[in-house]
Amino acid sequence: MPHPVALAGFSTDPERYEAGRREYPDEAVSMLRVAGEFSPTAHLVASAAERLPFATASASMVTAAQAFHWFDAEQAWAEFARVLRPRGAVALVWNARLREARWVDDIWRVMDRIEKTAPWRHHDQPDQFDAHPAFFGVTRHSFRHTVPMDEGLVLARVMSVSHVAILSLGEQADIAAEIAAIVERAERPLEITYRTDLMIRRRR
Repeated sequence: MPHPVALAGFSTDPERYEAGRREYPDEAVSMLRVAGEFSPTAHLVASAAERLPFATASASMVTAAQAFHWFDAEQAWAEFARVLRPRGAVALVWNARLREARWVDDIWRVMDRIEKTAPWRHHDQPDQFDAHPAFFGVTRHSFRHTVPMDEGLVLARVMSVSHVAILSLGEQADIAAEIAAIVERAERPLEITYRTDLMIRRRR
């Protein structure tokens, strides 16, 4: 069952979510491109993590970007263990917020106030995602990723956050006005830098 905040927040305005969420750096997604080159007939399938539509030991890789924190972790790892072949990989990706620019820090301070209970905040702590005993080790990589923005994209980025999207229309209007004021006084060009974290575990 999807997390109620994710279910409500991400279903309200998918176009705004698509506009506000940016691509990942090439370094973080190159494993998928390599997989496609070596297996040109491979099929990419989107599915609920806890109920994967694959036969046992039939898959080489499972990946989720900016999403694992919404899963039922125990069920998801058990399902990953079921569908993956020996040495198959689980690759999990997140964009972590950096605060080097003053105006960007001001934006994320607004989000701090709204997202106090957001499950993604501890994705970089190993004990948050203890794997099923069928998996071994963990490999971690991090990449800096700077995204050019404009006023509309910054607003879309903030308003696409699930904890914002579930607020009342009046509360959303207040948040939008606060963000607009921060952007108005921000230095140009507008850029937001993330640290993209990649975590890989393999099936025994």
